Amino acid sequence: MVGCGTAGAIAASFNTPMAGVIFAMEVVMLEYSIMGFTPVIIAAVTATLLHNNLYGAEMAFMAPDISMASMGEMPLILVYGVVLGAIAALFTKTVTSIQNFAAKPVLVRMLIAGTFTGSLAYFVPQVMGMGTDSILMAIEGQYALGLLVALALAKLLATAISVGLGMPIGLIGPTLLMGACAGSALGHISSYVLDGPTSDAGFYAMLGMGAMMSAVLQAPLAALIGLMELTHNPGIILPGMATIVIANISCSYLFKQDSVFIEVLRKQGLDYQANPITQALNHQGVTSLMHDDLSHHVNDDITGYQSAIERGANWLIINSSDNDEVNHVLHQSQITLSEDLVAGLIEAAGIPSPAFGFCSSRATLKEAWDLCKKRDYKQLLITDIDGSIMGVLPVEEILRYAQKD
Repeated sequence: MVGCGTAGAIAASFNTPMAGVIFAMEVVMLEYSIMGFTPVIIAAVTATLLHNNLYGAEMAFMAPDISMASMGEMPLILVYGVVLGAIAALFTKTVTSIQNFAAKPVLVRMLIAGTFTGSLAYFVPQVMGMGTDSILMAIEGQYALGLLVALALAKLLATAISVGLGMPIGLIGPTLLMGACAGSALGHISSYVLDGPTSDAGFYAMLGMGAMMSAVLQAPLAALIGLMELTHNPGIILPGMATIVIANISCSYLFKQDSVFIEVLRKQGLDYQANPITQALNHQGVTSLMHDDLSHHVNDDITGYQSAIERGANWLIINSSDNDEVNHVLHQSQITLSEDLVAGLIEAAGIPSPAFGFCSSRATLKEAWDLCKKRDYKQLLITDIDGSIMGVLPVEEILRYAQKD
């Protein structure tokens, strides 16, 4: 549902349905699957159609048709990818550093964020708002080099400090503005560095938009699709791919910064691991592996236990107020039971032991595994919505499933 909401919001806000879908899969869900694509695509299409019917189908901004002037610019474009990756890393690092003050009262944080942003806006008014007008002006080359640098830095600081302090603001719009200004500034520099023909500053601004979005969010495919949908310029694909990949690699491997969302979660102690085993455990519910061959008992009648085992029940759930008697019956009976099973039965009878825990039938295997690790449980009793016990899930079953995948 979070992926669907993200795709719909991005698709409607920028009129980029494809980028919304890819962004949701690449950044939020961190996987590509048929079952995941279908609802996300439906959400993006629905949101875009509704927005276009209410407000019109105009793009966020209309970029001019600009192409690369010469292939001789490619080496410099690759260097610019590293520069843009460094700027993205600086942004992410600033966000996580400001999070050290996230424990302050919310009114104090709002006051600090507002005061700092207002102070920057006094000197650079273009820092306010979503920045679509400033993006278009940077693409059209209407900003001088000094203003481009000042606006890129001001937007970086204002956004990073606000996000780090917990303000509910978006990242895509500010990221595109930072990239457009930084790229356009590098385009101005190119005219002084290269002797031959150079592309317009707007061409570099568009490259900067894609590179900054890719590096900050660690979403290269979403950035490339978004760049194509926003500019409607097929000539941007080849240099855009090169810049996006270099910026992405530079930010993640050279400057050791992951996606800003992952870094924020990590700072909060909520590290999101996207390894294949975690994904597999998140996709399966506990009921898929639980043992439902159990028998419920409300007394200590040994003949009842024997009858249940003869019927094929491998797990006995005993409800009794006399724990000592149940303990005695289990250990003195002639039934062949393993030590682990005896310990589990004793726990089910109410005798304190770390062997058993309780887990909702709506939980995933990942949640069950986290619970077992935290409390050192050996088995989990799977409970229905009414609290009744549906089955038993040994921790070995989860381990076996993870090793198989």
